[in-house]
Amino acid sequence: MRTSKIKDSEKRAIGQRIKKLREEMLGVTQEEFAARFRGEFTRGALGNWERGEGIKLSNLKLIADKLDVNFQWLASGIGKPLVDPDALDASGLLEKQPLQKSNHPSGQKSFDGSIFNQPFSVQAGVAEDLPYRAKLEGALPEIDVQVGAGEGVLGDLIMMPGDRNGHRVTAEWLLSDEFVLQEARVSRTQSLIFPVVGDSMFPSYSSGDRVIVDLSQQQLIQDAVYVISDGHSAPQIKRLQRVFLSTPERVRIISDNPQYQNEEHLLSDVKIHGRVCGLIARR
Repeated sequence: MRTSKIKDSEKRAIGQRIKKLREEMLGVTQEEFAARFRGEFTRGALGNWERGEGIKLSNLKLIADKLDVNFQWLASGIGKPLVDPDALDASGLLEKQPLQKSNHPSGQKSFDGSIFNQPFSVQAGVAEDLPYRAKLEGALPEIDVQVGAGEGVLGDLIMMPGDRNGHRVTAEWLLSDEFVLQEARVSRTQSLIFPVVGDSMFPSYSSGDRVIVDLSQQQLIQDAVYVISDGHSAPQIKRLQRVFLSTPERVRIISDNPQYQNEEHLLSDVKIHGRVCGLIARR
């Protein structure tokens, strides 16, 4: 997150959004709101913020993380608040299990740290021939499939409209157009985000990282990192290298971790689900 200060001209509008979050969305008093944060700030400090006084970016990040609301909306009014009404308890306070903390993309491809992602529970899914409509406009969906840097994990299939089976969407990631289109060079409608599990691709990809996968690239056009499977087991993330002048064509399946052995197979036996085009990781 950038450490720049909030301009005085913006503080009043931010204070109004904090007040709207408290009064209209949560329906609680200042005392009840401050009590939810267990000593992180006082009711008096909250009152000052709502008047546009003394607000810091760290205060907004604290509120966003604790209540799972959209930091961008709090800071600039862009997007939607993303408060889940199903998570409110009888008193109107958000009482939900802590969700995964936001990861700051870095590594192979990165983007401006002022663009934040907002993981949250999503009751929706992705099917192969059914377009996904994001709750957060322009966000990329993360699905309940862990690509193995070792062995992958398939999540539960859910029933989609038209008697289709689909994978549950577990989070949405709001990434800038500059990152998605210019750095990762993928189409939002052709891409999904997968969590990584295992260490066979360490140090390039670690367990807990997320990868952006371009599902339109299902052919080995160039040597790169792909999500692959044998057509039956859970998908894996591996580096593929075409074997030069092989007939029939063969491919080396490479693990970046030297403790794992590489394999070589007929290219026709390898199911390519998409090419890895971006990395979201803690470093």
